[in-house]
Amino acid sequence: MSQFSIDSQGAPVYDYYLVVPHVSRPAVAMLFHDDQWYLPQWEETKRRFWQSVDHVNLAARDHFALGATTLRCLSSEYNADTGRVARIYEMENRSPAWSPPVRGRWVARDALDTLSFGIPEHKTLVENWLTEAEQLTPMQRRPWARRGWLDATTNWIRDQLRHMGIMFQSIEQLRTWERCCLLRVYTDAGGLYFKAVPGMFAHEPPVTQQLEQWLPGNFPRILKLDNDHHWMLMEDFGGTSLEHARDIAQWEAAVRRFAEIQIGLVLHKDELVTLGCPNRPLDEFAENIDTLLDDDAALLAGMTGGLTDDAIASLRARKDEFHARCAQLMGYEIPLSLEHGDLWAGNIITTHDDFLYFDLSDSSVAHPFFSLVLFLADAEAAFPDAPDIRKRLRDAYLQAWALYRPMEDLQEAFSVAEVLGPLHHAITYHRYILPQMKTKWEMERMIPFFLKLLPP
Repeated sequence: MSQFSIDSQGAPVYDYYLVVPHVSRPAVAMLFHDDQWYLPQWEETKRRFWQSVDHVNLAARDHFALGATTLRCLSSEYNADTGRVARIYEMENRSPAWSPPVRGRWVARDALDTLSFGIPEHKTLVENWLTEAEQLTPMQRRPWARRGWLDATTNWIRDQLRHMGIMFQSIEQLRTWERCCLLRVYTDAGGLYFKAVPGMFAHEPPVTQQLEQWLPGNFPRILKLDNDHHWMLMEDFGGTSLEHARDIAQWEAAVRRFAEIQIGLVLHKDELVTLGCPNRPLDEFAENIDTLLDDDAALLAGMTGGLTDDAIASLRARKDEFHARCAQLMGYEIPLSLEHGDLWAGNIITTHDDFLYFDLSDSSVAHPFFSLVLFLADAEAAFPDAPDIRKRLRDAYLQAWALYRPMEDLQEAFSVAEVLGPLHHAITYHRYILPQMKTKWEMERMIPFFLKLLPP
């Protein structure tokens, strides 16, 4: 479903709801209003990613005088009838003495049937939450969605900094979802970042560390790793996000530099694989095409955000074409290298005279040209009045690859990769990411999203 809705004035509208637990027993805070009971709630018009939670924590403090951090987003749903997005977050209550505001109360299971819920669906949600709390099923979640994890992790960060002679000051949640937890750490030596990832992305910390050692300044500098927990404590990147740049020359320079990095890593691809970076050659990719396109559930057939029946039929009619293009792309003998997996402009930082690339969770050793799928889509949105933007960025990227093939061959190979690239990313989610996620709603729309990027 849509991440945001538009009201009659053209502004996004969001309704936020909090599940605030009692600190010592299975009960949640409910507020009484207009003769009905509601979860603590407020409304905003600013568009934000649902994974971003720093503003949720601040709103809990400002609206309800509650000190809390976010455990997880339970849902983010667009209602076409109301034109609004409802987002529900489960909180970790950090205020033991806090009580619900006036005309509010703690609600346990024995009171559920006595209350009239203003939003009937929330009764089922609260009932399910109470069941989890009573049965201790939260242990099945990612660690950072469990109570107590943030405190233990903060202690680990504090200890690491003390050994480095750095004084810890405070910590701020930035994002939390099943894919990762991202924290900003404030110290007397400046800002740092902490990132925790699940086992399916365990390669990101060691690969990032190794890349920075090979290419200082082009990847985040990691101060401390914990490979058992898949944690990394990083220096602040500094610089400015490329997504804010409106000079096409900067985008050309960024993609040209990334091509140079990929070429330099061709000789190190085996080392990357040894570090855990997934190895996804074209022949393996080809074997997964039919499995993906035959999976109605993965394509979200006929659902909001999914593919229409006509679109699915069109894709399935192109299976032979896709297999032929795989064979064609292999024929150009472009060597495998680091495929970023998530190369949005927002994952590139412009520094004084270079670029830093981060967020390598989806990275693999694969056909390097697949990295540009998202970058080019991003560029088209950033430069709507530049009809030749894709060609300009393509040529800037391919200049470095002239080491391997004449430019004419490279352009032909790139045109093939432009078709296969969205399939590569969709298959990554279909085979390797979504099967390992418990809250599949968070990312299930990524498969249709990538397939919609396929050129006709």
